[in-house]
Amino acid sequence: MRHFLLYLLFLLISIGGYAQKIHRNYSFYPQESGNVYFIHPQKGYISPDKNAVKGLEYDITYISGKDSATINFTYFTNQVLQARTIRLQKQTGDVLYEAPLVSLFVQPRKNYWQQRMQFLIPYALLSELYKQSEPFLITLSGGREIRYEIKPGSWKKQAELINKVFEVVEYNR
Repeated sequence: MRHFLLYLLFLLISIGGYAQKIHRNYSFYPQESGNVYFIHPQKGYISPDKNAVKGLEYDITYISGKDSATINFTYFTNQVLQARTIRLQKQTGDVLYEAPLVSLFVQPRKNYWQQRMQFLIPYALLSELYKQSEPFLITLSGGREIRYEIKPGSWKKQAELINKVFEVVEYNR
């Protein structure tokens, strides 16, 4: 009996710890128009380009019942790159999705530029992208291009987290 209680305690701690981890990485807001799911900023995409001074950070907003999600992202460069399009690609270079960007702001920071952009992506495609074992590449274009990539280990962790949020979306339909 004592061993059973100890096993049960460890099981509850491990389940509780995992649930808390995902809960800290997204927010849920019930609305009349549909539940709003906000996946907090994710990091890990970096660029080998010398003009990129930091990694790309992104967040995802989805309202249940809508056919698309909104992705906002921030990138940091030595010189302003007013990106006009974003391209998501397989490792082989095949284009998975391309979309126009909406500029939210461009502002100077210390000795570099912070740029915030937004685009829409079909929710079905977005959920499929995160089910893939290989990460997608991100290319920003606007006069010149900057490509961002993510390490496979970082991708796996991000994909697991985001897929778990997508499961929550499905359970709350």
